[in-house]
Order: sequence, then C-alpha cells, then structure tokens
Amino acid sequence: KERILLTFHKLKTNCSFAELAVGFRTQPNFAECCFAKTIQSLAQAFSDAIFLKCTSLQPNKLPAGFHMFPNVKTLLYCIEIKANMMIKILIGIEPSGHINYLSKVKSSKSLGAITFNIADLVLSLQPGDAIITDSNFTIDENVCYSKKIEVIRPAESSGTLSDSKQAKNIRTNAARTFIGHKIERLKQFKVLSEKIESSVEPYIDDIMTVICGLHNFLLLR
Repeated sequence: KERILLTFHKLKTNCSFAELAVGFRTQPNFAECCFAKTIQSLAQAFSDAIFLKCTSLQPNKLPAGFHMFPNVKTLLYCIEIKANMMIKILIGIEPSGHINYLSKVKSSKSLGAITFNIADLVLSLQPGDAIITDSNFTIDENVCYSKKIEVIRPAESSGTLSDSKQAKNIRTNAARTFIGHKIERLKQFKVLSEKIESSVEPYIDDIMTVICGLHNFLLLR
C-alpha cells in the first residue's frame, strides 16, 4: 500500500525522488526503485482497461460535436511530454470519453514531424468506421484506407474554404474541444504536464497505461 501511495504521489505531483524520499521517510534511490517496480506492476493491472468497445453510443446520446459523425469510433489526440527528448504519445478517445487506444512512445531530439503507425488500432475497427485526427501529427493513413476506414481531419485553413468545409471544421473542432476536456483531466497528473526527470523517461508507456486505465475505471463509477 505504501508503495502504491508513493507511486501515485509521484504521478500526481511530479516531485523529485529526493522530495519524495523526504515525504515517505526513505532514501532517494529506494524511492526511485520503488516507483520503477510499482509502476510496471500497476501497468500490467490496468492494461486490460484500455480497449475498443464493441458497442457505440446511441445517436441521441452522442456529445455535442459528434452528432454529424455517428460512425466515429475514436478521436486521436497527441500528448507531448516535456523531457530531455521530445516525447509524444497518441491517445484514442471514444465519444463516451472512454480511452480505447494508446500508441507506444515516440521520442526524438529533433522538432520534425513524427508519424504514428496505428495498424494495431485499425485491426480493431470495421470497414465504414471513422477516426478523427488533427494536423499537428501524422499517421500512416494507408493502413486506414486499406480497410476502408474513414479519416476525418480539419480542412486546411490556407485560402478561402467553401461553406461545406467551414461547417465540417466547426463540427470537427467541437468534437475535439469535448475530447480536449478529457485530456485536461489526464494532465492533472503533473507528470504529463511538467518536465520529467530523465530517470522517469523509460517508464512513460507504463505511466500512460496506469493514468488512462484509471481514467476508464473511474468512468464506470
């Protein structure tokens, strides 16, 4: 129990292991070791909580912004974590707020675009399903088209947009705003919103699994 409390305190506050050691009356090296072992164990426990649901919300129960996209199964959002390297993770969120996809961590020292391969997500989708993406990251769209998955993104803002494209942008942005509120809840864990220690970087995949799995678990309450 003490180790779990220590681990969640680290996730919530992003305090250093030296500060954590003082609060839990131990040594920094032990606090770091304890965190590493516990976060991996918790990730195994929460991994089954992140999945693509078989059923969708009824059209009359869809949140604002999704009524025009009844076939959308997930909205993709890229989270950036501050570290010695640029770290990005792709999250998939259903209109219900349930997190149904987590990519593996992508890291790079450059500021160039990172392309995410979402083949594992596409395998869970059916022809005719759709995903909403954004312009601040790229995905391998060939795997989507090969399975007839529709990719919805805001239209390019350069030049004058037609009325239909403007309307589509408004609806797409409304959906992204709804999901953005869910992302802000995740970022209440300061390990996702503040610069992390280099010793924490190897456990980002586990950290994301725990935080997103806990988010899904709390949705059921």
